[in-house]
Amino acid sequence: MNSILNNGTTSGVDLENLAKAIDLKVKIMLLYDLENIDKLDNGNYIVLITPNKNILSGHYVCMKVFKFLKTKYIYYFDSFGMPAPDIIEDIADKNKYYLYYNDKQVQAINMEHCGQFCVYLLKMVDKCKTPNEYVDKLNKYLSKFYIYN
Repeated sequence: MNSILNNGTTSGVDLENLAKAIDLKVKIMLLYDLENIDKLDNGNYIVLITPNKNILSGHYVCMKVFKFLKTKYIYYFDSFGMPAPDIIEDIADKNKYYLYYNDKQVQAINMEHCGQFCVYLLKMVDKCKTPNEYVDKLNKYLSKFYIYN
């Protein structure tokens, strides 16, 4: 059996299988699917950003949504270090989530491992319970891979 880690390019099914193999519960969806969602449940999300609704290839990003004490958080990760798309910012604003995103690029523009970066990051932070714990894990993750900008 070939490893998808060697391949780079991954499909939603590949990412589901990888997450299942490492015991990670994750919801995989298109960015455009978020247009019909008013609020996000706590959990791990991998989102495929595509040029339009009819194209099923693009760039994977991820989010961890959780509540600590009375504050709701969305931690957004893009391996290119880009901020969250407007759709996610709108959900955060409407539901009073604190939105945090990384600004460090960990993936070269010519690499195709964005989905795998997402699965790895979500696995690292899956058991985090507090915002500080998440940021510590995220910084550890970024320092391991951060080589750009």
